[in-house]
Amino acid sequence: MLHCDEETLSLLALGESGPADAEAHVAQCPRCSAELAALSQLVHTARGPEIDLAAVPRIAPPPRVWEQIAAATGVRSNPHPDEVIRHTTVDVQADRPTPEPAQEPVSKPTSEPAPRPEPGERSGPVFPRQRTGSWTPWLNGRVLAIAASCLTIGLLGGVLGTRLLTDDGASAGIPPVVAATRLDGLPAAPSASGQADVVQSATGRTLDVNARQLGVPNGFYQVWLINRSVTKMVPIGVLSGAEGRFSLPAGMNLADYPLVDVSLEPLDGNPAHSGTSVLRGTLSS
Repeated sequence: MLHCDEETLSLLALGESGPADAEAHVAQCPRCSAELAALSQLVHTARGPEIDLAAVPRIAPPPRVWEQIAAATGVRSNPHPDEVIRHTTVDVQADRPTPEPAQEPVSKPTSEPAPRPEPGERSGPVFPRQRTGSWTPWLNGRVLAIAASCLTIGLLGGVLGTRLLTDDGASAGIPPVVAATRLDGLPAAPSASGQADVVQSATGRTLDVNARQLGVPNGFYQVWLINRSVTKMVPIGVLSGAEGRFSLPAGMNLADYPLVDVSLEPLDGNPAHSGTSVLRGTLSS
């Protein structure tokens, strides 16, 4: 595979298990490993610390909210009376205008007693019964969990959408890969493998080579670009270690030299190809 797609990297960033070959590729590919690390940091930031629901203050809604819920859903349970009274008192005091001071009218004293309420009548607000307990902590917990999940998904979706709309992440500082190939081991090194990417940047094109299980050479490893008939070749640079980045000539047409070749060269002073190739692949865009 060339590189992991956005969906696979997102699953790995969220802690899900991905394809075995994808996880192995990320472990070996610096580019995919860097992208996974960036997404993992984003997920960690979005999730944030765990919230202690017991420390969240209980906020009971005013009675009119529960009346609207009951009218829409048919639910007969209402908040605890003491919570309703507290909010009703606050609402009434906040909405009630300040009365102007007025003089009390002078009335003649009377011995007539004040009217008493009829049997069955109750003075003051009447509140429906409700079983003990409150839904507020449960509602707070559900809302917080849903909000955290939506935030994580929204941030990941925004990052991935931006990458798709900006030419594979070029605006995010990741140079686009214009051609790539898998490098297969040849009879001189059958267990070797690798990857070669042609990366386009503002300063030009580079050939990034990542090789595995080449072993310590008796000499050095040379990277070449070769035509399809293997009659013309251009030396690109010496591969020191498992990875190398090489600048490509500005006027070089990759369609004329699509083969990426890594050869084992002796220290004999001869700049020509030794004829012993250990890795090879054909570039495709």
